[in-house]
Amino acid sequence: MIKSYGSYASEILEGREAQENDKNEIQSIDPLQVATHHLQTPDTYHTKSKGTNVMLGASNCLRVGRFEDNLINASINGATLEKIDQCLGAAFENHRVKSNGSNVGKVIISLGTNDLSENKHDSDQVNVYATQAIVKVKQAFPNADIGVCGNIPRKGNSNHIHTINETATHVNKFLEKLCLKDEVLTYIDVDNIFTKNDNVDKALYEKTDSSRVHITIEGAQTIRVKIRKFLHPKMLSVQNTPRPCDTKRKLSVISLTPMSAEKDSKQSRQGSSDEHE
Repeated sequence: MIKSYGSYASEILEGREAQENDKNEIQSIDPLQVATHHLQTPDTYHTKSKGTNVMLGASNCLRVGRFEDNLINASINGATLEKIDQCLGAAFENHRVKSNGSNVGKVIISLGTNDLSENKHDSDQVNVYATQAIVKVKQAFPNADIGVCGNIPRKGNSNHIHTINETATHVNKFLEKLCLKDEVLTYIDVDNIFTKNDNVDKALYEKTDSSRVHITIEGAQTIRVKIRKFLHPKMLSVQNTPRPCDTKRKLSVISLTPMSAEKDSKQSRQGSSDEHE
């Protein structure tokens, strides 16, 4: 039975359905192009805003926690992209979020794992849910920059896990391309930190978790690092930039011997004296 995809989702799926039904002379519609069209941000829409930040996620985001004072973690166990309204409602229940959401500076969407469980053979359906969810977040928080997290893989070697991870890869590629086409969106590649040498890093997952997707404290900390890079890109770049004194120290140690440094200093003073003469 065909699911209800929403007002424009049928266009996203038209190409796939055409191929499945073997209809003649029907060209496939690029889902990324259609989604981008519906997500286009008018020039008058977006203004930078500093204030509260919001995280919309499921159980793994509850493990990530509330790691900053101005962060509202509106994550809910079992939350999905399809029903992101539940997370949005939890965010607006917080007293620091105004009714129009205008004081929210950045929003992190970290959903999709549970959607993949229900649609493990259908990346198109998850892409539809993701696109619709982003539209709702834009409407709820009109001044916010939006970070879209990739879906982390599941550990295990069963056919079931392999299918879900394969579909997750397709969805993540779609989300990454979508974020490149919209200045309001940023792709947060948390999915990459859960793989090691092309294999899932089992150390970052709970050993006794039957779903094989729930993360450990260490796994949650690695996600925090990625999210902080999205929340504070300028601060992190400043922290990684050497201070002037550090640069001078490195130059004197690496590039100049004590004798050559003294010689250069004397030449500099001599040159300065000649200029004044």
